[in-house]
Amino acid sequence: MSKIILNVYCLVFLITLCCFFNYHVSAQKISVTESTKEMSLGTVPAQCVSIYGVDDKTILKEYSRHLSRFKANPEIRKGELMAINIRLNDFPNDTISIYANTESAGKDEIRLQLFIQKGTLWLKQQEAIVKYLREDLHSFAVEQCKRPVESNITKTEKNIDQKQKEISDVLKENGKLNEEAEECKKTIEHNNQKVSENESYILTLNKELEDIKKQLSDLQEQLKNIK
Repeated sequence: MSKIILNVYCLVFLITLCCFFNYHVSAQKISVTESTKEMSLGTVPAQCVSIYGVDDKTILKEYSRHLSRFKANPEIRKGELMAINIRLNDFPNDTISIYANTESAGKDEIRLQLFIQKGTLWLKQQEAIVKYLREDLHSFAVEQCKRPVESNITKTEKNIDQKQKEISDVLKENGKLNEEAEECKKTIEHNNQKVSENESYILTLNKELEDIKKQLSDLQEQLKNIK
């Protein structure tokens, strides 16, 4: 196998290996925790979840879109999402407001922080409505974490397809070159044979030439002797 084919195979292997390695290294178990965090109205209980591989603005934008399922009309101002006076279908007697912001929690990790207010109270995780929203928050975080990985998988699959096509093209080119090389080999063998035959014929022609020259010399001598 030619050196270029080996290089292409090695490249495909390394790409696949790196993607496999990165996926397992970055794999995270998503969990929602409760903590006291700062937001525009003070320091209050927050339901927190880490999201990986997505920037903070995208997270708030996507969560704003996610809240539309609750018929909410959220706004984002100065890095904080606000959705006022929401009624959840599972809790028709409760009117709540949801606030959310983000903070950096490490490389490629953004923590989404959800604040849930009912009247003047900030609800904690033991409340049934908070438990419901925590489950929903977990589902949202899992979906967001999967999205960049799925995108990378698609890109990697395209890269693999491209490299496999390149391998196929190079193999076809090698096949054509091998055929041409065989034809050249036959031509070389034929030409070598022809050269050998020509060299033998040249020897014959040289001998005949010498004989003719001798005949000419004899005739010239004969001509001189005629007086």
